[in-house]
Amino acid sequence: MICPVCLSQRCNRSRRRGFKDYTIGLTGMRPWRCMKCERRFFAAAVPPKFFFTAHCGRCGNFDLQRIAKQHVSGWFAWIPRLAGVPAYRCDPCRNRFFSIRPLRKIQPAEDPANRSNRASLTQPFPSTAEVASAQSSVKTTPPAESQSKNVETQADTVIK
Repeated sequence: MICPVCLSQRCNRSRRRGFKDYTIGLTGMRPWRCMKCERRFFAAAVPPKFFFTAHCGRCGNFDLQRIAKQHVSGWFAWIPRLAGVPAYRCDPCRNRFFSIRPLRKIQPAEDPANRSNRASLTQPFPSTAEVASAQSSVKTTPPAESQSKNVETQADTVIK
């Protein structure tokens, strides 16, 4: 969650205080508080685009860890265990729950400086025909002959 005032990502869920908070909660908006500027605001826990992927019901976090099914407790936890529903744990709020929604893979943001390095690593190797044609187009003289010619011309200029 990003604070609309200071654009900080240090936002936590806030407790509902009264009738206003509960009525706004019926629309899917939840109270949040920014830890940087201490501002309280309402926002959806999960963007509508990602509603059908596994996320924490308390804080809306997508970075979930798979856990063993016996670690989820509750009166009716035996039903998803028998059904084979995967169990997840949210690290920030420590919520443990079952979800039938698919897990969304979190990918780290790309650094623009590393983009050129990664592009060069993903280019395919040249074929043997390309290597042979490149080697035949380059004309080189053997190093021993070129060194001896240079030594002779230098010796002639020094003697004169």
